Amino acid sequence: MRIGWPRLLTLLTVVSGCGATVTRTPPIPSYASGSCRIEVLLLPPQTPYEVLGQGFSDNTTDTSIRALFDQGCALGADALVAPVPPQAWAPPNSVDSGHLAGVFIRRCPASGCHAASASAAPR
Repeated sequence: MRIGWPRLLTLLTVVSGCGATVTRTPPIPSYASGSCRIEVLLLPPQTPYEVLGQGFSDNTTDTSIRALFDQGCALGADALVAPVPPQAWAPPNSVDSGHLAGVFIRRCPASGCHAASASAAPR
């Protein structure tokens, strides 16, 4: 008997016990300190931007989140692209509240980005 790929994948999924978790979370507010303001984005912007660095918080306490954003401000970032909600990083049934992780970016002005560090906007 021949089994097609869709049925084989379904069978393997059922046998292996694979599953998925969906985490609904409220939006993460923007951060502002002095002249620095960092917006939290789920997806990269549609306009060109520069990638400045990656970062993550040790946990989701205010102190840890503030330290993460302060480092982003030091890089000159205006946004943190964080596609995975903090709670998704926490192990199931854990007291750990997760981590905020993402990529710090700076959106390019109308005059353009520096060629070496610019990322083209997704189409």
